[in-house]
Amino acid sequence: MSSMAHRWGRHVTSAWRWYGVPVVLMGILTVVLACSGHGAFRSLPGAVPSPSVHPLATWTPTPVPPTPKPTATPSRDDVVVGLSLPDRALNPLLLPFDDPAARFLVDALYDRLMPPDPKDGHLTPGVVQAWQVSDDGLTITLSVRDGVRWHDGRPVTAEDVAFTIRSAVDPRLNSLYFVRLPHIRSVEAVGAHTVIVRLDAPSCPTLTGIGDLPLVPAHLLGRDMDAWGTLARSPVGSGPLRFDGWSGTDELTLSATAGSWRGAPHIRKWRVRLLSASDLVSEWGAGALDVAILPPSLTLNPPAGWDVRWAPGMEYVGVFFNLDRLGLSDSRLREALGMALNRVQLNQAALGGRGKPLGAPWLPATWAITPAPTPPVFDQDRAAALLDAAGWHDENGDGWRERDGEPLLVRIKTNGENPVRRDLAMLVAAAYRAVGVSAEVEIIPYYNLIDALFRHDYDIAIFGWPIDLDPDQSLYWRSDQTEPRRGFNLTGWQDECTDALLDQGRTVPACASEARRSVYRALAARLAEQRPVDVLFALPIGIVARAGLQDVSVSSFVGTGTSFLKWHW
Repeated sequence: MSSMAHRWGRHVTSAWRWYGVPVVLMGILTVVLACSGHGAFRSLPGAVPSPSVHPLATWTPTPVPPTPKPTATPSRDDVVVGLSLPDRALNPLLLPFDDPAARFLVDALYDRLMPPDPKDGHLTPGVVQAWQVSDDGLTITLSVRDGVRWHDGRPVTAEDVAFTIRSAVDPRLNSLYFVRLPHIRSVEAVGAHTVIVRLDAPSCPTLTGIGDLPLVPAHLLGRDMDAWGTLARSPVGSGPLRFDGWSGTDELTLSATAGSWRGAPHIRKWRVRLLSASDLVSEWGAGALDVAILPPSLTLNPPAGWDVRWAPGMEYVGVFFNLDRLGLSDSRLREALGMALNRVQLNQAALGGRGKPLGAPWLPATWAITPAPTPPVFDQDRAAALLDAAGWHDENGDGWRERDGEPLLVRIKTNGENPVRRDLAMLVAAAYRAVGVSAEVEIIPYYNLIDALFRHDYDIAIFGWPIDLDPDQSLYWRSDQTEPRRGFNLTGWQDECTDALLDQGRTVPACASEARRSVYRALAARLAEQRPVDVLFALPIGIVARAGLQDVSVSSFVGTGTSFLKWHW
């Protein structure tokens, strides 16, 4: 589940090159209305006891000593955090942006340019306190906050911001953030507080990609690529926590930064232990940790008794339909298969009830699609009627549906290393059989599944897919991304309305949020109605905290990246 960017980023990089076609924005509302079918926006808490009088007390007043005040137990000023990282190198531009553990460490040590809001993911002022996109979408102007300092005392300047953006798109660094930054033509610092980014085509997703970048120090890195190795071992950021040193090879000591513009954390001393999932369990059981940021294996199967705080994560699992097979291009068949699924039971059986049911491939709380489409209802009778209408009947009385003598036999592929996908495949197959659809499950290795998906060599697959901060999903749904082995449109979905909405959402003048929201609400409704992928659940992320540690929370969009400032004993 975790770090889809880490696994996919290198493959996605070349695919972003297609974004170069400029689109003339003509009448967003016209296309939104044209692409909206009937039902397109389906809804979805002591008193101190008085001293008693002794029964032999005389009438002579006797001085009573004051009741001593209890000595307050000093509040702890330290915390021990356990987490798992894919790499011990702490280069913020190489750590995966969708991994909650990596995101915590990066957000503690570094500042993001315009960090996402923890509630709905929209950009908020950060080191870049204001921004503006030209009406033609080709120029982004960034205003850099005054008074921010690096942990070595040097002031943060516009050149640091410009250097960060250039580094993220520098192929020598091979940053995971590169895939989020298409069309950048030039980046220039103008004075101490202004940065001009010029694009070769309008791209609102690029603005979001710039916003989520962690700021890196130009004065320490410059043109020396070897300096990045030093930064990875001894981070120097501008965040609320500063790196003090390593204790052995698997423990960092951090301390609160004096004068951070984001405010001082309540807890001043931090130890961060880099542990495997099994060591995380044993160390928590031994009482050696105060907080554990859960890796995927523990998120999906936490030890009994752990009081986990949950949030929907930035990855969904769904039923992917190959629209070139079995008549699955018929939306009635896809709708029927969706209605055959009891999502409450699937969620409980495969995810312990911790999945977030989705109606479209975005988190419902995302700023761009609220109110979000609701998932399909479970209705076997309606599913049967839709199958009948699509021409699939039990023609020979054997209990299975055919059309013109050809059986409706679906083969569901997934990878056996992932227990959630494996369990869902079995449950989905059983649900299909209950409405007369013969279904078989094929469990294969992960890389074989990837190969089958990219070659479009499957009928139906249970697979997971990332949800990015920006609502644009052109890479996954545009018609020109369907070519086997090259495109990321793995279902073969080709739809003029989808293409038009994706183009408009990406090129809205000045990237105005309200205009983009209207586009993506229509797109979400379109995909919810047509269901080229039967999106099931957002997979959970989780954190567990020791009793007594207060205000610990986790966000879908930032993990613990903002709440750690509020933690206190």
